[in-house]
Amino acid sequence: MELVPKSYLTVESIRSVKFNLKPSCTICMEAFDTNVRIPKVLGCGHSFCIKCIEGVLKSMQISHSGEGEVFTSFACPICRSATPIPNNGISGFSTNHQLIDAIAPQDTRFILCTSCNTNGCETAFHVCRQCTISKHKFDIKTILEDEPPVHPDNLVVCSTCILKNHNTPEHKVFDYLPIRLHYQFQRNQKSVDVLRSQMVEKFADVRDILKMLPLVVEKKEAEVDKLLDLMQRAKCRQSQDVIFEKYKQEMNDIIKILVMVKKMVVL
Repeated sequence: MELVPKSYLTVESIRSVKFNLKPSCTICMEAFDTNVRIPKVLGCGHSFCIKCIEGVLKSMQISHSGEGEVFTSFACPICRSATPIPNNGISGFSTNHQLIDAIAPQDTRFILCTSCNTNGCETAFHVCRQCTISKHKFDIKTILEDEPPVHPDNLVVCSTCILKNHNTPEHKVFDYLPIRLHYQFQRNQKSVDVLRSQMVEKFADVRDILKMLPLVVEKKEAEVDKLLDLMQRAKCRQSQDVIFEKYKQEMNDIIKILVMVKKMVVL
């Protein structure tokens, strides 16, 4: 008795089974697509279709409608990890492009050349024979734009041409160091330009402050003069108080003497 029919062991049957098992949402069990059930990936790495995420969030809002709670994060139905809800809503969640690529229709009859997208007998190596001696789509000089790790002992080489051991006259190996120095020079030049613009702004601010300085000094001098005048007036008032107290004491003494004289006259 055969456990697996022979018809299932053909390449065509295996391919049909492989591509019929489309990725699906674990909530609604419906297959993902690019229109309605777009796969959205949460911060925890689990993916669900946008309709199910919207449905779960609405259910949470309805169940807590009387409590006035505002949901700012979405809890993963699988691991319960919270993912902040973007400002533009659930549509702002990142789309799982790997699942999008997986559900996209593919023609598996041919393997295309990675350089020219043609098919032929050489495509078992994913590169056609013509592309090993012709121009390539990518300029090796632009590799440094992504700031790769520095490997000073290595060379920047073309991954396609290396298949032919660099034996074609069209292939050219670029020294890493000159390209790196040129790229670093451009970055430094941009930094210098930014610093120059900042210095110009600072000098303009200093110039404005220097223009306002005489007015500030004049204002402060007026405030000092006013304060000195107040201090002088206070000092004069204090002196008058001392004189008045002394005069008052002398008058009291005179009154006492007159009282004593009057008593003596009466006797």
